[in-house]
Amino acid sequence: MINRMKRINKSYRMQNGIRVSYILSCLLIVSLILFFTVFSALAGESSENNHISSMEEYLADSSYSDFQKRMILNSVQDAMNDGISQEDTLSLIKNSVKNNVDPYNVKKFFDVLVSTKKEGISEKPILNKIKEGLAKNVDQRIIVNAINQKSENMLIARKLISDNEIQNGVSDEMID
Repeated sequence: MINRMKRINKSYRMQNGIRVSYILSCLLIVSLILFFTVFSALAGESSENNHISSMEEYLADSSYSDFQKRMILNSVQDAMNDGISQEDTLSLIKNSVKNNVDPYNVKKFFDVLVSTKKEGISEKPILNKIKEGLAKNVDQRIIVNAINQKSENMLIARKLISDNEIQNGVSDEMID
C-alpha cells in the first residue's frame, strides 16, 4: 500500500512538473515574441528618427525660422507616412536648402507630392520636375506652378485611361 502511494505521489509530481514545464515554455515563447516585436518596432522608429535628425541638420544650416523648420519637418513626416521614400525627401530638403527655396514653397513641394501619391499616381514625375527645376535654378513659383499643372494633367490622364478602359499598356507609364 505504501509503495502504491509512493508511485501515485511520484506520478502526480511528474504530471505537475510537466504542466509547470509546459506553462514556463509557453511564457518563454510569448516573452520572446513580445521582445522581438518591440525590438523591431523600436529599430524602425530609430531609423526614422535618424533620418529626421539628418534632415534637421540640413535645415539647421538654413536661414529658416524654427517655426518654418518645424513646418517643413511635419510635411516631410506626412510624406514619409504616405510612402514617399526617405532618400527622396532628404534629397529634396538638401536641394531646397542649397537653393535657398522659400520654406512655404518647400512645404508646397511636399504637399503636391503627398496629394499625388494619395490619388494613386506615382509621385516620381513630380519629384523629377522639382529636382529638374532646382537644378536649373528655376524660380520657385514657376516650379510650384509646373508641379501643380503636372499633377492635374496626370489626374486627367488617369481618368481618361480608366474611362476608356485602355488595356494596351502599363497605365503608370501612360500617365507619365
